Amino acid sequence: MEDQRSRRDECRAEPIQKVPSADDLNEAHIARLDVQGMGCTNCGTRVRTSLLALDGVVSADVDWQSGLAFVDYVPTKTNTDALIL
Repeated sequence: MEDQRSRRDECRAEPIQKVPSADDLNEAHIARLDVQGMGCTNCGTRVRTSLLALDGVVSADVDWQSGLAFVDYVPTKTNTDALIL
C-alpha cells in the first residue's frame, strides 16, 4: 500500500490553465490522439499540461481511463506530429 502511495506522489502534476486568443480559437482544428501508459488521473494531467505547453495548442482534454486525448490546435503554429510527445 505504501509503495502505491509513493508512486502516486511521484506522479503528481499540477494542472495549468491556458487562455487562447479569439483568433486561435477561430482557427483551431481538433486532433484525437490515442495515449498509452496512463495509470491515474495525475498521468492524464501530466499529458494535458505537456500538450498545453506547446505553442499553437488551444486546449486539451485527456481521459486517462480511455487513453484518449482531444486537442484543439492551430495548424499554422503546430501540427499533429508535434502533438505526439
